[in-house]
Amino acid sequence: MKKRAAAVLLLFCFLTALWMPTAAAAEESEVFLALFDINGDGNVTTGDARDVLRAAVGLQSLTPTNAALSAGVTVFGDCDGNSDVTTADARLLLRYAVGLCEADALVYPGNAPGDGELVDKDDTTKPDDTTEPDEPAGVGGFDPSALPVNTLLSPKTNHGLGTSRMIVASSEYAETTPAGLDNLLSNALNTPYIRGTVDYVTSGPGYYNEESYYRLQSGAKIELEDVEYLASGYRLPDNQVQLMGLTTDEHETALYFKTNWQVPVCFVPETDSNYSGRELSGSFDSTYIDLRFFNTAGGSGSVTFPAGSVFSSASWRTASATKVTTLRLNLAEPGAFYGCMVTMTDNGYFRVIARNKGEGLAGKTIVLDPGHGGSDPGGGAAGVYEEPINLGTAQYLKTLLEGAGATVVMTRTGDTNVSLDERNLITRREEADLFISLHCDVATGSPGTAGVSVYYFYPWAKPYAQSLQDGLVDAYRGSVYSSGSANYSKVDRGIRFYAFQVARSEGCPAVLIELGFMTNATERAILQKPATQQALAQGIYNGLVDYYA
Repeated sequence: MKKRAAAVLLLFCFLTALWMPTAAAAEESEVFLALFDINGDGNVTTGDARDVLRAAVGLQSLTPTNAALSAGVTVFGDCDGNSDVTTADARLLLRYAVGLCEADALVYPGNAPGDGELVDKDDTTKPDDTTEPDEPAGVGGFDPSALPVNTLLSPKTNHGLGTSRMIVASSEYAETTPAGLDNLLSNALNTPYIRGTVDYVTSGPGYYNEESYYRLQSGAKIELEDVEYLASGYRLPDNQVQLMGLTTDEHETALYFKTNWQVPVCFVPETDSNYSGRELSGSFDSTYIDLRFFNTAGGSGSVTFPAGSVFSSASWRTASATKVTTLRLNLAEPGAFYGCMVTMTDNGYFRVIARNKGEGLAGKTIVLDPGHGGSDPGGGAAGVYEEPINLGTAQYLKTLLEGAGATVVMTRTGDTNVSLDERNLITRREEADLFISLHCDVATGSPGTAGVSVYYFYPWAKPYAQSLQDGLVDAYRGSVYSSGSANYSKVDRGIRFYAFQVARSEGCPAVLIELGFMTNATERAILQKPATQQALAQGIYNGLVDYYA
């Protein structure tokens, strides 16, 4: 019945097109044409109405023109502003095309209240010009707070492109892993999805070690617990991305991007190698970082990076076959990269934050994470556990760092239990410059094992890990052990790659430190002493000073 009605309506449109004059659109604004010239022939005619009708009854899909995407069209073919494409839109567009209504009957920015500018009707007061902005200063006059609201397309609204299996990331921080590997090992070249990210499901659910996941079109896997699954999500038009501008200060360079919908975004360094089935850069000497936007047909916009930024220049490139658009960000200095984080602003823009190393500890935000706590006392032996040692060392370190002008955020300040997820989220929310997790090690069955080690995950944290390791080794050999003691030669266990969850904070250099071994009787005894904790805190502090030097 629906097909018959559609055919009748389509025939009506076709016959009408034969005898009714079309409305010339040459004098209409570019925005008007972008919205209602459905077939892209430069005019608004009954042909455009016919295409909208066919889309409304499911006979074809609509592909937004580049002009429409640039104009910020929310739903292509929506003529009455109800955020959907129906026969009512086709009828309205036909009436305009044959001269039965005026242009202002169609809803578009050019005839909307305020000429397209979104205004909060409850707050028309002029902003106080003396108020300090929350964002760093924009470059070239760019002000991110002045960006208009960007309404992102939703897979829960029909765009006339059919349906597909889709996911929407529901966790604030959803880690992804490579789709091509039959495991869920965390990978340094996979960027976590932020809440609201949309992707297409290619297969799944699959299972690994009692965990369930979907494989996604972007080439990633994501766990079921982190997503909302849409069995028949509405397919979205190919995305376009535009670089709107940048802000910068001594801590970060932030890039702002306008997109049509919240696509997956991933940043990847220039070089990589393989270690235990995980890709990473062995010695990080990259000259660029690739910022990849998936399901994206093109990118535009340019910026000039000021002195002090981690980046020197940027250029767009698109792989049309895979619909991956990449912004290549050239590093100002090879290997000088300190983490990157993807966020979304309240008004609908991607904000990609890259750390600027800067100089010294003053002004830095450092997250200290005393491991374990509460119902989880950590590793131990002979009735002694690591939790109070971790906390005591962190408190001494906090005092030193604050004395140097740093802002210190503690994941816990007492014997309380903080989840691993929350420890990671604290680092993201604080947009920290550095992260340090403090622990003590155990080696059951090997009571002679002793020494300190620093673990990193992301390759750009490797130099940071080495500076802290050097500082701790010097502290042990200068203040804790004498040169003739049994553990003196065992102190330096080196820096190591391992995917501890707390070290997987991609937004800044992050490490996990094993201060010593609870299963070594000598080390267990000295680690409990406040003087040792203070000496190790001083060693970490010295390593931080050297890192910034």
